[in-house]
Amino acid sequence: MMRKLLFFAAINMVRSNGIMHAKYKQMLDRGMLKMKALIAISRKVLGLIFAIVRNSTMYIENYTKQNHYKLAA
Repeated sequence: MMRKLLFFAAINMVRSNGIMHAKYKQMLDRGMLKMKALIAISRKVLGLIFAIVRNSTMYIENYTKQNHYKLAA
């Protein structure tokens, strides 16, 4: 059941304005099969969920960009 939920979440995330759309397109451009790319995105989603629960934080979409500027300053 969890696998199905992650897969459907990945499908929604790779749509044209989704959070993982750029990563999905990058995988496809490298020659990865669509199904394999969706499963890879599902695994990334699982990692995000685990990190959010482990750290008791909220999801911030541009987290790396925000922290990059803090480190550079």
